[in-house]
Amino acid sequence: MWLGFDFKKLLVTGQSISGVTFTVRPLGDLDTPHLTMLLGSPIINGTEVAQEIQGGAIGVGYRLTAAINVAPGGLRFVEGANLEVIEKE
Repeated sequence: MWLGFDFKKLLVTGQSISGVTFTVRPLGDLDTPHLTMLLGSPIINGTEVAQEIQGGAIGVGYRLTAAINVAPGGLRFVEGANLEVIEKE
């Protein structure tokens, strides 16, 4: 599954995303497996960024964040969202 964010409202004319780092962490039990949830490299497409994710523990909530680097200017913006792993029907 791919999840992503659109940073269009934070960027002004002439700025672009020069890099992105995604992180994921459990909202509760820090021993819950989460380090292998991010697959491969993130994608930057204009003002949008995306990351493929997998796994996680059923019933556990996670916080997914994307931190972008902006050029020119060296700014850094962060967006995040909570997600919960559910059993596939």
